Amino acid sequence: MIVILFGFSASYSQAFLILESQGKIKPRKYPIGSTIRVHFKGEIRSSWETYTIRGFDLPSKCIIVSDSYCLPLNDLDGFDVTPGKGNGLEKTARKFFIQWTFFSLAQAIFRPPLTAFHFIVGGVSGLAWMYTKWLVNGQKKLNQKHRLKLIDLTLEKPRA
Repeated sequence: MIVILFGFSASYSQAFLILESQGKIKPRKYPIGSTIRVHFKGEIRSSWETYTIRGFDLPSKCIIVSDSYCLPLNDLDGFDVTPGKGNGLEKTARKFFIQWTFFSLAQAIFRPPLTAFHFIVGGVSGLAWMYTKWLVNGQKKLNQKHRLKLIDLTLEKPRA
């Protein structure tokens, strides 16, 4: 029942969390019901918290995540654009690269002739790992290039 209520409120919601990026015309919108990962100021860099947006408090610029807790935008230091997708791809590429490297080292020790295939696969998997680590990773530091805003698109009733 709660899922249906959140889905209904998200489809008719007029308030959004907006991530603006420098150089991009279209910002990313996060309606009520979206899952977000955030990093707080003063915390260690590896600590990220996952929340579901339940509403917005526009006057105090706050994201409501539960009945008793609200995330003020000025307390956030980082925002994860892809809470489960980009980071998972980076982990998969890293695991394959490490496993392939150990496999190739073991083969070099026990069966010395390595072929070009080993170096090509190792190089491509290393490049894929670096690409996903540096470019696909969705963790953005909130600064001049990336900023969060709350907007309300509710239209006022026309006066006759």
